[in-house]
Amino acid sequence: MNSQKSFMNLIIFITLSFLLSGTILAQHQPGRDSTKTEKKKMNCCKSMDHSNHEMKSEKTEMSEKNNIDLGIVDKNNDGKVYQCPMCADQLADAPGECPKCGMDLKVITIEKAKEDLIKKGFNVK
Repeated sequence: MNSQKSFMNLIIFITLSFLLSGTILAQHQPGRDSTKTEKKKMNCCKSMDHSNHEMKSEKTEMSEKNNIDLGIVDKNNDGKVYQCPMCADQLADAPGECPKCGMDLKVITIEKAKEDLIKKGFNVK
């Protein structure tokens, strides 16, 4: 009788050990946590394709700031463009989402877009 009780205690102990280890493993998923952290560090958002991330140098970013041509963006020549409220350099001629942050683009005049870009340090053609 005593050996049966010991055997049952052993079975219960093993079962509880497996259940607890499974719970601990489910809570800690190394790839998942580190990926979220890396995305936050790079100011990413859920709607972006993260497979082609490139780290940009300051020189690359500065040259990109010097190449904004609003005339090319306004393809239908109606004097209006869609601009991201957070990422001033994200412009389009049609409604949509910002490829950087995922916010909806807002319609504004070309003059207002130019003011916003200059205010944020961009050079506009």
